[in-house]
Amino acid sequence: MKRFSNRALKPYGVLFLSMLLASGLSLYAHAQEVKPATLAFQGYLIDAEDNPVDGTVNLAFRLYDAATGGTAQWAEDQLDVPVTQGIFSVHLGQETSFEAVSFDRSLWLGVQVNGGSEMVPRVALEAAPYSLRARSVDDAALAAGNNVTIQRDGEALEITAWSPWYMDSLTQSLSYLNGNVGIGTDIPASRLTVLGTIQSTSGGFRFPDGTVQTTAASGEGEGWRLGGNLGTDPAADFMGTRDNVPLEVRVNNARALRILPGFYDSGSKAAPNILFGIASNTIGEGVRAATIGGGGDIFNPNEITVNYGTIGGGWGNTVTGNGATVGGGGNNDAIGEQATIGGGSANEANGAYATVAGGLFNRANGDHSMAAGARASAIHEGTFVWADNSSVIGFSSTGANQYLIRAVGGVGIGTNNPAADLHLFADSDTRPHLLLEEDENNDYARLRMKNVSSPQYWDIAAGAANTERLNFFASNGRGNVMSLHATGDPLVMHNGAKLTEGGTWTNASSRALKTDFRPVDGQAVLARLAGVPVQTWRYKAEAGARHMGPTAEAFAAAFGLGDTDAAIATVDADGVALAAIQALHEIVQQQQAQIDALRAALLEQDRMPEAGKDETISRVSTGQ
Repeated sequence: MKRFSNRALKPYGVLFLSMLLASGLSLYAHAQEVKPATLAFQGYLIDAEDNPVDGTVNLAFRLYDAATGGTAQWAEDQLDVPVTQGIFSVHLGQETSFEAVSFDRSLWLGVQVNGGSEMVPRVALEAAPYSLRARSVDDAALAAGNNVTIQRDGEALEITAWSPWYMDSLTQSLSYLNGNVGIGTDIPASRLTVLGTIQSTSGGFRFPDGTVQTTAASGEGEGWRLGGNLGTDPAADFMGTRDNVPLEVRVNNARALRILPGFYDSGSKAAPNILFGIASNTIGEGVRAATIGGGGDIFNPNEITVNYGTIGGGWGNTVTGNGATVGGGGNNDAIGEQATIGGGSANEANGAYATVAGGLFNRANGDHSMAAGARASAIHEGTFVWADNSSVIGFSSTGANQYLIRAVGGVGIGTNNPAADLHLFADSDTRPHLLLEEDENNDYARLRMKNVSSPQYWDIAAGAANTERLNFFASNGRGNVMSLHATGDPLVMHNGAKLTEGGTWTNASSRALKTDFRPVDGQAVLARLAGVPVQTWRYKAEAGARHMGPTAEAFAAAFGLGDTDAAIATVDADGVALAAIQALHEIVQQQQAQIDALRAALLEQDRMPEAGKDETISRVSTGQ
């Protein structure tokens, strides 16, 4: 229910010349008590904050025989009485007759509003002890001055007088309740217009918010000086508003700063919005704790429509994601929750917690994604996409949790002059330049190489747990073409050839690996080998080491082995040597047989007569 001041009622515009004049009573010629039919009464009603009341109220009127206490002589209630700017008018006696009331004494009128307590003080109705009744009055004699009306009511005259000034005898205050007041001027432009100097010797000036200023603004009191104030208390001294309306600071009469109210917890805690820049910059209705640092133009203002949004500056930037940020630039849109755009132009961060560092036409639409450069699109969750300005074609993520870079000039790590698409440069004695680590015990860390035109690829794969090997893997079905082992044989080929732990090369030579077997004429091999030059020589690439053997060209010409005349396979060299050794072995065997036969013949000759010795020796030497 609306509360009213206990002193909210003031009689309005009634001159209490007498009971008859104040109430509009008719005058009669006899010296008899006059019983009025009705009393016209006007009042001025204010609420508890001294604001004029507008609307309708229920009023209860009582006539008492004393200013306080006493006994009620008459009572009447009037419902839904209209009140306009605090003023109401009623006719008392419409509901309850004054027949039982004696008006030959002083009476006091008590008023209650909407069932509240009685207003104080009561309004005194000063009664005239008697009135005279004239036998007749000519209409021409009915004349009145300003604010006084006289009219005939049958044989009676009704005289009413009023004034907009009212003196409250209890508070000794003078009130003017309608229109403007001028002091030193007859054309006041406001409620009070003073032409001249107003002097306050004590008390100061009270303002609509209830504060009292006792010192001029140029002093060290409650005003704020252009040069600053001394001894202020932040808990009590401040510049701003105390109601739910914005505060503006202007430059050249154009808005430069606007502080708008904003609240937590349905208004219980303040969370104001800060709005700098052109007047067309906006922070939406009902938003809290948002900030626009400046910028904007007439056609491209900056705009925030959500709580906790931030725009640092620029133009045409929008924040529609809760807690999102645009640092600056132009025509950038931070849409996702707590998304961030650093600057640039025509960028969009639509994913939650997504980031566009800057650049042009970049999109970070996946949650937790990031895009930068030119036309980079991180459209999947958790992706990072960097695109250079080498193409007008966008560079986009193709799946979640990717890290993508397009840099046709090369990527340099530790160098600003990359000599490759990826150039790592570091000066470290112990740290590796590149580390590939697999977290599955039975899998490999892989470096893959391929051509975009073929599905085949090569992997260099570091071995699974406890194998301690490095494989060179071909995807065409061959598998591990070569393996380097940390223990045992250090090098093993897919066909079985290997370098042993002792340092010898072992060729794969299983019969299961061979076909198209043909016999070898060892004597012919020996004869051709005898014709192959064997020399000592040096490789041109080696500084001083000398080697011995035939040239590949001479070896190929003699034996026709291998698939080239520029190299000698060790297995071929070994095979020729073995064939020649077998041929030599055969010759040695034959020669040994001859030696054995000669030895036997000599022994036999020692036992023969002299005549047969020469014939036996001749027969043994010719193999007969």
